[in-house]
Amino acid sequence: MSINYTFTETKRIRRALALFFGLAFVLLLSFGPHPAKPAHAASNTFTVNSTGDENDLDFPGGNFDGSSDDRCDVDAGAARRCTLRAAIQAANTRAGADMIKFNISGNGPHTISPASALPLITRRVTIDGYTQPGATKNTIPLATGGTNAALMIELDGPGPGPMSFVGLDLKGASNSVIRGLVINDFDQGIRLIGGTGYKVQGNFIGTDKTGMVDEGNGSAGVSLFASYSTIGGALPGGRNLISGNGLGIQAHGVVGTRIEGNLIGTNASGTNTPNNLGNSGGGMILGPNLGSPSKNNVIGDSDPSDGYTNAANTIAFNGVQGIKMDSGATGVANDGTRILSNSIFSNTATAGNLGLGINLSSEAEDNFGVTANDPLDSDTGPNRLQNYPVVTRAQTGGTFTSISWTLDSTPSTRKKKSVFIIQFFSSPSEDPSHFGEGKTFLGQLQVSTNRQGHADSSKFPFSSAQVVPVDQFVTATATNKATGDTSEFSRARIVEDLMPGGGVGP
Repeated sequence: MSINYTFTETKRIRRALALFFGLAFVLLLSFGPHPAKPAHAASNTFTVNSTGDENDLDFPGGNFDGSSDDRCDVDAGAARRCTLRAAIQAANTRAGADMIKFNISGNGPHTISPASALPLITRRVTIDGYTQPGATKNTIPLATGGTNAALMIELDGPGPGPMSFVGLDLKGASNSVIRGLVINDFDQGIRLIGGTGYKVQGNFIGTDKTGMVDEGNGSAGVSLFASYSTIGGALPGGRNLISGNGLGIQAHGVVGTRIEGNLIGTNASGTNTPNNLGNSGGGMILGPNLGSPSKNNVIGDSDPSDGYTNAANTIAFNGVQGIKMDSGATGVANDGTRILSNSIFSNTATAGNLGLGINLSSEAEDNFGVTANDPLDSDTGPNRLQNYPVVTRAQTGGTFTSISWTLDSTPSTRKKKSVFIIQFFSSPSEDPSHFGEGKTFLGQLQVSTNRQGHADSSKFPFSSAQVVPVDQFVTATATNKATGDTSEFSRARIVEDLMPGGGVGP
């Protein structure tokens, strides 16, 4: 596959068109019958040793004899070649938790180019690209950014467009694991439908093998229609690079899922140079699926108060927006999603879209897509349209930056306090909407409102030991601790010098 360092507008357009067709196929798969599952006792390990695309001998098109030998082999020769297609076919016949490993001879990376869609995966399986000799996991701390993973197995599709198909398609295969693979040039890189407990970790989805060149999947990098799953991880080896796609991640009707530690929209170094690999349709969308809401998910670090923030994602350089919470045409309530500690920045506005870091989509949006606060936070919508804080002043002294703020939201009562997590962020510049984004996480407060629904820095002061330079910007989010709803970013506030000219600031 030739390496093209020039991103073409044609490819962008093809991806944008592909976004409209992806969900139509999901509806058919969601309600179609499951294939028959012959019962076998123990699990097996199947080792892919060929980049070919042949069927297993026990399946039609592979000298099918009507029975299964529980092996992966595409010919009867002494070498016993096993392709990825054949390994999936063999694993689908077994009731156990199978493993698909790789041991392809010769210097890698190795490219597997399916001529048609690989079999729908219907049984629990781990497909582990890190078993290929020469592959190594990322060791860069997530708080530092970037990935140095060396991936040796690439799944290369036919390119986005009407004739494309899904790279790895799993339905009802609960607790399956996909890791250590490069997956590019499909309609959707990975699609998970039904079942629970999936893990997608340590992959490059939408880039080339180096993580530096756009080879995006047309509709989405990861399409998630399954709950209680993990995309990424809190350790360096779990970090996915999800860039160059139509959408980075689309999640519909999911509950209890964690999206953590990923690079979404960057290249492997965590930047956008020399190439901009942002997902053209946005970093991430969470919405309903056929009337079922997305609820109680975590994007980032669920509890940064413990000082362990490695679960934060970097979501940058995407088109449209960083994260969008959407109730869909039917107004299904998608709420309870904690969006905490992430680095969200440089998500660029395009025609008709404003590039917000976090967008709680509603009918009350202004021309920039910002949903205004309302009295007592009584409105409904994605994440219950949680009110954002207001940063009233930010000042930097010699060794600290102090931030003054207010929050007006759900009131506390005599019997029950309304508790919120206020997180503060800095960025070198402000968003065109003037609301957000937040590149660097500065810290947080846990606060409670009074009976009028008010809280502010006079009772809950905040100073960051991480000094924010004068003329940069700070912003904040509020998360209702009980419900899990996180707000959009607050309006950005420029940082002033605490002692301009050697005196006390105004």
